[in-house]
Amino acid sequence: MKQFLRILIVFVVCFSMFSLMSCASTRGGLGLPFYINEICSSNGGHYSLDGSSPDYIELHNNTGRTISLDGFFISDDEDHLDKFPLAGYTIRGNGYLVLAADKKELPFKLSSSGEELFLSDADGNILQFVELPEIEKDTTFSLQPDGSWHITDPSPNAKNLEGEQYVKVVNVASPRFSHEAGFYDEPFDLVLEGYRTYSIYYTTDGTVPDENSTLYTEPLHIEDATPKTNELSKRTDITISGATRPATKVRKATIISAVAIDSEGNRSNVVTNAYFVGFQDYPDYQNISIMSIVTDPYDLFDKDDGIYVVGKMYRDWLESKDYSRDLRAYDRPRNYAQHGKEWEIPASIQWFNADEELCLTQNVGLRIHGNQTRENAQKAFNLYARKEYGEDTFQFPLIDGVDKMSKLVVRGQAGRDSLTHSLLRETGLPVSGYTPCLVFINGEFWGFYELREKQEEDYLSNLFDVDKNNLMIYKNLRLIEGEDENGQTNRSVYDDLVADIILNEPATEEGYEYACGLIDMDNYITYMAGIAYCNNEDIFWNKTLWRTMTVGSGMYEDGRWRWIFQDLDGSCHRTDGVVEAIDNLLSDELFMALWHSPEFKKQFLTRIMDFANVELTPEYVKEAISPVLLYYNRYFAINDERWKGVLHGDRSTGTNELEIFLSFFRKRKDFVMERLAENFGVENNYSTLSVLELPEQLGLTINGHKAHIYGSSWTGDYFLGCEVTFEVREIPGYRFYGWYEDGILLTDQKTITVSTDDDHELTPIFEAIPVVAVMDKINYVRNNYMGGYELYWLNTKSGCVVVPDTELNSSSDFLAISLSSNGEWDKGTGFTVSFPTTDLSSCGMILWLSVPEECSEPWNLFVVMDNGKKVKIDCNQEILEGGIQLYFDLPAIYSGLPKVSLHFESSEDWSGGTIKITKISLYGE
Repeated sequence: MKQFLRILIVFVVCFSMFSLMSCASTRGGLGLPFYINEICSSNGGHYSLDGSSPDYIELHNNTGRTISLDGFFISDDEDHLDKFPLAGYTIRGNGYLVLAADKKELPFKLSSSGEELFLSDADGNILQFVELPEIEKDTTFSLQPDGSWHITDPSPNAKNLEGEQYVKVVNVASPRFSHEAGFYDEPFDLVLEGYRTYSIYYTTDGTVPDENSTLYTEPLHIEDATPKTNELSKRTDITISGATRPATKVRKATIISAVAIDSEGNRSNVVTNAYFVGFQDYPDYQNISIMSIVTDPYDLFDKDDGIYVVGKMYRDWLESKDYSRDLRAYDRPRNYAQHGKEWEIPASIQWFNADEELCLTQNVGLRIHGNQTRENAQKAFNLYARKEYGEDTFQFPLIDGVDKMSKLVVRGQAGRDSLTHSLLRETGLPVSGYTPCLVFINGEFWGFYELREKQEEDYLSNLFDVDKNNLMIYKNLRLIEGEDENGQTNRSVYDDLVADIILNEPATEEGYEYACGLIDMDNYITYMAGIAYCNNEDIFWNKTLWRTMTVGSGMYEDGRWRWIFQDLDGSCHRTDGVVEAIDNLLSDELFMALWHSPEFKKQFLTRIMDFANVELTPEYVKEAISPVLLYYNRYFAINDERWKGVLHGDRSTGTNELEIFLSFFRKRKDFVMERLAENFGVENNYSTLSVLELPEQLGLTINGHKAHIYGSSWTGDYFLGCEVTFEVREIPGYRFYGWYEDGILLTDQKTITVSTDDDHELTPIFEAIPVVAVMDKINYVRNNYMGGYELYWLNTKSGCVVVPDTELNSSSDFLAISLSSNGEWDKGTGFTVSFPTTDLSSCGMILWLSVPEECSEPWNLFVVMDNGKKVKIDCNQEILEGGIQLYFDLPAIYSGLPKVSLHFESSEDWSGGTIKITKISLYGE
């Protein structure tokens, strides 16, 4: 009897469960005793199993009793629902079961780009269907108590976290706007159009429109929004000390965000446009790029959870036992001080260039950027292009010469940092490109900013052609990318590097060679000399270095550490200040360990004096930054007006900023030389080197760095015991005879190295080369045998005796150039030059070429001689007004009529444009 009762109870329980399953919704799952509760299709380590991190599916028992899963199945294929029987599994009451999708447990893997999952019974009934969307690494698709699915952080074997609700867009076309985003002189009516069965809802405050937003029923009148009340700009809880509201109404754009929703509740993608009306009357907001950022104001400014405010974190700290009035603001808990993906919010950006043309509309992620600058009311932002927002790179080159960016910094306090980067651009170390712009947030003017490259893995990968997954990056005293062979991921990586170098005694020749195997010494010396000469106050904190984790064949894949110039805000404005980078070198363990090496000391002293004498002279600094600061001046002014009384200290106008730079560099050389003598035991004796009688068009390099010449001579001072190398470049139409000192020829080579133990006055001697003929006008004659056109128009110069006038009538006897019929020289094509005689002891050519802006650099000219030999001529030179002048010798070694073929080739892919010859000169004697 007891046995019969036990069988009956089991039957009743099983029948009840199957009945519940059969009646439950196949979409949601909440009506089932157990259901698929959480899915992770790209596990980054939150769930670990036997040393691995598999993707997983979590089931949840929604009852208070233990449930056997016998007779149920889970599958990723609707045609094979019985792919994985759950027989043998149980879930305790209100408990969880995590199944590893690694083919060791489940017979299938989960695709991070999307997946379908089916929970079914023994009769083939689908009890629950889940359509898993594409989600990011270390996120999960989690069922919520209300039946909706959210993208959340992982919580295996625990209650699901609340995240961002997932809403599937089902073929609903987005609304169409009658007017493109941009600038309009007069007000207008904006019409929103969509499929006739769709409803269109819109917002004007940056919130994401839904069915609870305003229903579009008639055209929207768009006018200058500046007279409207300041909303975001009036917030004062954005710094601990409080912010001052703008005294007047800030300039504004009208923001329209719209969505189409069909009868079943399916939504289209949201379309957001910014409209600037009447800005032709605001000249201070013109001739500069503008970025419109639109995001939910709650995410930015909610008093508890907003990422731009002090927030609940700060208020809770004030009431906690950890409160201390002595704790500096930078160390206090604040919402805006938080880092990480959980403090990233979705946003939409639009980019308008200086000509007011719309160049980019894109959805991105947004975070607060910076360290101490987070205390400023005008905060900086990080922008992230991710697949979850639509595109994983920015779809327009927002910084000249830089594409394929996935991270971008929108940086306030424009000017000092970017200008210092530009001054250091020719050092060979990476610097950050920039584009100045005005930023509007939800239509309100937020200030003068600069777009900057985020100097992390993508930046380094693109710049040095290395695999970004093979990078280790150490930044601001912590490792932010990669791990070493011991799995270290913190500041001890750098500390261990320093300890290793010190242990091997770099003062010895062997120890210094060992150190050079760990770090790129030229790179390190340039970095330390650069930040010391520019007096970077953050010499210890803002330190960024990188290396490849494994050694490869590439130039930069040798596993050695390299430094990059990064945050230089604290540079170029203090001499004799409280913080002095030269003095702080005394506290740098690595620098001082290397300083005891005679070779390192010589290289460092030479390099820092290169900055003083060659690269950062006051004359060059003035020439380089004056135009920029003159341009920036009006934008400094409107930024000061917007943030008056809010920024730390008073922002200088562009004029004062220029004087600060110039005053710094006028004093810097003498100051540095004195401090090196006082603090480092450097003998305060130096030699003076001069290069005299410099031709105006001479290209001079000193220790490999381009010299900026002002006048007809150059002079510089160097500490004793160093060496300085000078090199001249060719001057079109001139021949170099050699370097002279006191009338004595030292060398006929273009390069000369002198010791700094003595003063030197060097003179490079050039002499004009006789010109045979000039082609200064191009005539198109007839088709020649090569299928192109012959071009000729030759004028003899006085003193030419080689070419009789009578021979100039026939281009075939003197010069034949085969080109296309329009005179343009296309990529990969060439032309042939024929010389009239072999009597020339030397001969050459000067080409004047017009080069289009879209022509890639570097590019090269190749000389192919009659014997088939190919000679490369370096053409990587600055494009001057009117084009490029190329100067090179040609062979005069043939019997009969010599011919030379010239071909243009680009070292990079080049999609368009042509090079046109505007003038040719032949010389010889």
